[in-house]
Amino acid sequence: MAAYKDGKKWRCTFYYTINGEKKKKNKRGFSTKKEALEWEREFLLKSTGDEEMLFSSLVEVYFEDMKLRYKLNTLLQREATINKWILPFFKDMKLSEITLPVIRKWQSFMLKQDLKPTSKNTVNLHFKVVLDYGKKYLNLLNLPVLDSSIAKITEKTEKSIITEEQLKILLEAETNVLYKHIMITLFWTGLRIGELISLKFDDIDFDKRKLRVNKSTSRLKGKNVIGTTKTLTSNRIIDINDIVVESLLDIKDKTYDLTGNIFPVNPRSFFYHIKKLGKRCGIENIGLHTFRHSHATYLFAKGVNILLISKRLGHTNISTTLNSYTHIMQEMEWQLLEALNKK
Repeated sequence: MAAYKDGKKWRCTFYYTINGEKKKKNKRGFSTKKEALEWEREFLLKSTGDEEMLFSSLVEVYFEDMKLRYKLNTLLQREATINKWILPFFKDMKLSEITLPVIRKWQSFMLKQDLKPTSKNTVNLHFKVVLDYGKKYLNLLNLPVLDSSIAKITEKTEKSIITEEQLKILLEAETNVLYKHIMITLFWTGLRIGELISLKFDDIDFDKRKLRVNKSTSRLKGKNVIGTTKTLTSNRIIDINDIVVESLLDIKDKTYDLTGNIFPVNPRSFFYHIKKLGKRCGIENIGLHTFRHSHATYLFAKGVNILLISKRLGHTNISTTLNSYTHIMQEMEWQLLEALNKK
């Protein structure tokens, strides 16, 4: 290990081996010789996957690898969670110092936070994923094994839905024409909000009454960024009814630039707007997924086959649909009894 004076600053120059190839590393800009040597030591520990490296270095290696595997919005959301809830507690700890009693202390801290149980479990799961990555890919076998969750979920949150009649009430109270068309399209298609605001008129076949979903928009650093859909099965073509066709044609007639997005809105602004609108109309707990859940519920009530509903929603498999709408299935058990007793 060597550090040298570099004007008023310090630099470190050293050799290291990666994948059997010897390389030279030169880093400038340190205020002291001690800082330069500490940076060199941590770099070497990180490059070899040593348990004496800092937890922050493991996180750095993890995200550098995941940049090639995660969608950008997933990467940024995970980085934000780890930076806020995990790194402040563990960043200056060596991996060898992270024991189950230490983790238990952090988990106790998390349980006291004003977060939903599901959010607390998500943070814990992110921590587990980083540790598992270290064990699997850096051969850090002595890292602790974590359970996936820390907070008990005593009740399953009911999904917010509105009826066709409540949709009419909302539409009558809404003064923003574009927001009216958004609510109509969401309710009658079951699209995710990211899928909706990615739509272009090229995605609509008005003659065949078909709508193509092949992209999704995420809100990243204050801007709408169009990317791939949530999953491969989210790429789909769905049928649309006359209500949606008429709504989209109305927008098309009033739009000069037909090459842009049909619904150029900020999802967050729309979310806060419809929450306020719902309260004014006496309809509580409206969210961005309310219209999607309402669409699925409407189809269930009409007796549509669950396989068709699952495909229409773009779920990866039918179990996702079943788990999401268990309460509806229970409410419709009368149909099973009716079928069994039918003569």
